[in-house]
Amino acid sequence: MNTLTISQIFSNLEFYKQNYLSILNSPTSYFTEVEGAIVDVFPFKKHHLVLGELLQLWFSEKWSIDHDQSFTLEQYLAANDLKANLNKLYIYSIKGNAILGTNKSLAWLNESNAVSEILLKSPLKYYVECLSCSRPSKHLFNKQLAV
Repeated sequence: MNTLTISQIFSNLEFYKQNYLSILNSPTSYFTEVEGAIVDVFPFKKHHLVLGELLQLWFSEKWSIDHDQSFTLEQYLAANDLKANLNKLYIYSIKGNAILGTNKSLAWLNESNAVSEILLKSPLKYYVECLSCSRPSKHLFNKQLAV
């Protein structure tokens, strides 16, 4: 099975947007591993994120946040969807403590095509959102691997 990197996903983001529903419905595509994509929030079990989960979280804007930038009113009004997407941070790694609320998280900043370290207000919220993703049956996934 292939393992994707975050930079590979974002260099082909249009492909993932266009094929989003088929990826979610295909266990083989859905469960593609993504390097460095984890949610590790104490005292809960560490969870390795897969492609389908990340796409759901990003495209539903649960794990994408606007990057703080100052705009003039003219720039803001002239912004189209492409420009708006450039200013987003896409979270893909959270290591934190649910009790203390501390965390060290990583996100991809589309504007600069680079990883950025960020602090989230509540790592527990993001952990729960991750667990709420819908998933295709792993039974089907195991059958497809056996063929």
